[in-house]
Amino acid sequence: KMNKVFLSGYIASEIELKTTPNSVPVTSFSLAVKRPHTKEETTDFISVICWRNTAEFVCRNFRKGSGIEVSGMLTVRKWQDKNDNTRYSTEVVVDEVDFGKRSKVDAEAEGEGGNKENKDKRESPLVDADDDDYGLPF
Repeated sequence: KMNKVFLSGYIASEIELKTTPNSVPVTSFSLAVKRPHTKEETTDFISVICWRNTAEFVCRNFRKGSGIEVSGMLTVRKWQDKNDNTRYSTEVVVDEVDFGKRSKVDAEAEGEGGNKENKDKRESPLVDADDDDYGLPF
């Protein structure tokens, strides 16, 4: 009865902080994760959604191309499209994030406004999402 996912990869899409009609911060992005033990290098692109403080933290500290580590639960949403076809979407609802492997994007970001001092002032790497809202606003 456990549903816990741990992923380490790179943010593969632009991230933007949005708010629900109830003013709850949310962001979603695609996470590029290399599949281990395959003959040819294979990358999976996994949908990720972050809520509340976690969403705000991600938007302040990460950008497309940044390395990131996430943990959360795997969810599947079901809906009807405009042609009345049943559609499914699988995504990870994140409850913790951490800084992942540094990428070229991370190094460039530090070069823009950054030096070692700015890097050391980044927020605490672990952020817990609020436990009470895994519901989706749609």
